Amino acid sequence: MKANLRTLSILFLAGAVLSTLVAIAVSKNGTSTPIRRDEQTLLDRSAKTTTLTLGEGDTEKVWESPTFKAKYLFNAIAPQWEEEELGSGQTKNRQVYLRTSRDGKTWSEWMDVGEVGPLRDDDPQPRTMLPEFPLLAEGKFFQYRVVLKRDKLSDPAPKISGLKVTYIDSHTPLLTALLDKLRPEVTTSARQEPVVISRAKWGNPDPYGQRFRGTSRWWAPTYAPVKQIFVHHTVFNSSDSAAAVRAVWEYHTYTRGWGDIGYNYLIDRRGVIYEGRAGGDNVVAGHTYTYNRRSLGVAFLGCFQSTSSACAGAPPPTAAMIGSLTTLLAWKSTSYEINPNTTQTFCGLKSCLKLWTVSGHRDANPTACPGNLVYNQLGAIRRQTRDKKNTWQYSAKQLDFGAVSFGDYGLDKPVTIRFKNTGIAAWSSTANRMLLKLANPSTRTSIFQGTGWLDAQTPAVLNEASVAPGETGSFTFNLQSPLNSVGYYFESFSLALEGGAALSPVFSVVVLPPSYKWKFLGVSYSVGSNSMGPGEKKTVTLSAKNVGTATWVRDGSHPVQLRTWKSGRRSSFYDVSWLSPTRLGPLDQASVAPGEIGTFTFTITSPSGEGRYDERVNLAAAGLTWLNDAGAKFTIYVR
Repeated sequence: MKANLRTLSILFLAGAVLSTLVAIAVSKNGTSTPIRRDEQTLLDRSAKTTTLTLGEGDTEKVWESPTFKAKYLFNAIAPQWEEEELGSGQTKNRQVYLRTSRDGKTWSEWMDVGEVGPLRDDDPQPRTMLPEFPLLAEGKFFQYRVVLKRDKLSDPAPKISGLKVTYIDSHTPLLTALLDKLRPEVTTSARQEPVVISRAKWGNPDPYGQRFRGTSRWWAPTYAPVKQIFVHHTVFNSSDSAAAVRAVWEYHTYTRGWGDIGYNYLIDRRGVIYEGRAGGDNVVAGHTYTYNRRSLGVAFLGCFQSTSSACAGAPPPTAAMIGSLTTLLAWKSTSYEINPNTTQTFCGLKSCLKLWTVSGHRDANPTACPGNLVYNQLGAIRRQTRDKKNTWQYSAKQLDFGAVSFGDYGLDKPVTIRFKNTGIAAWSSTANRMLLKLANPSTRTSIFQGTGWLDAQTPAVLNEASVAPGETGSFTFNLQSPLNSVGYYFESFSLALEGGAALSPVFSVVVLPPSYKWKFLGVSYSVGSNSMGPGEKKTVTLSAKNVGTATWVRDGSHPVQLRTWKSGRRSSFYDVSWLSPTRLGPLDQASVAPGEIGTFTFTITSPSGEGRYDERVNLAAAGLTWLNDAGAKFTIYVR
């Protein structure tokens, strides 16, 4: 009896400990998981060079590197390099492979890194050869193999230079990973909205897409109504899906320099759907080069090209993957009002293509993606998507995408957003009211909140008394631009029934605070020309056109002033009448509205030394922002 009690006590204690650990893990769910990333230059030590090419008598050559050791255990790795264009009609006969090892003894198979090149339409590194995604492979050691070849000696020799590798550690903490493995496969009916794991829930360090705003890495969201869907695969498998998504985000964000992940959604083998690119519905992503605008990109996490060395023995997509994909696409097709099982002419930045509305990446770009094991099922995927479409009680299509632009701070600006009811239930503004709510997250407050909101998270209720399926409803509310806000913002919303959860995807509106921009029109001198004697004084007037949306003022919180450029540089022409050695003077007029011309009149004292002096200047809204560099300068000759 005592033994049994002791056993029960141990089991009870173990259960309590497990419950505590589960609670800890759950409490951490939704916070970012630390990600490490390092870049290493790969030198061909035998040749003492970083450029690989064929010799005069070579038609093929293979380089296999020594073993490199990473600083830590990684779960994703990708090479990058530069290569020369071989000219029209010439094949780029090169293959790049990587293999990995945990201990430097037992190695993976050689993995072909696959297609390389730009994916984002405005790719910041269009000439650098970068794979679409990293190899999702565990290891602490790695090697590369490069194969260069040409058909005949008279053909140009391919060249590879600047070969580097980036490796990433985005592993999920052990307990969280164990709990994640207990999650069952996703099964959804046609009437259920797909469950999407948010960026915050999969551990994105930038859950709401605002981390890089105001920096060179900022990929400002732009919007266009979706008309086309492209299906992708990530080529490489991973048993830890959230870690794989984080690795792809890290690679796209930093190595490729995009500032975010390129896919709109990703789906793992259990059918779990992960939110991709920040910004909500209709945001332009980076997955199909020159065809990203007005398209949606969904990637399967896995390797589905049976002829690829990286996919050797890979199984086809699971039923759970196909089920989640078709449910997601049916949900989106309902909202976007597109037929998922038809063809259309879809135009990108450079050309138009005849495509199925649900196509593979290979239909638009030279790639094997999404692999033959997926591509061969696209017909069935389109039909299943069609059969699930138009079965949602609540669905909405955003009709307005124009940016909200402010001309001044602290003043209400009425905004109306229209949505088409694409569901099968009517909307109401009286009983069970349809509301416009903040999103990402729904509990936040908005810096752009104007007067008249229902509460801090609810800008408006439906304007119309009732909106039947197929009809258009609208929401009107006020936004304000707070002081010190400059640049480019996006504000996220969703539709929700009063007292209930969100019923629609996240919709976003671009918000542009007052913009300070100018055009330099020239300078004039009070006496004579731009020639002066040493120590002489002269009055100068600079003319500037206000080409922004903000009104310039001489006084107030943010007076517009003429200053030396760049910031903090003391001028050679400083005069005691200036505001400071770096501030030449204030605006002459009390205010200058957009489209009007303002002037700045100031006195200069020439230097004592003879010669030519060029003075660069710019405008600044004091305490707020510099204006654009308009190339303004004046030249003085001291004789």
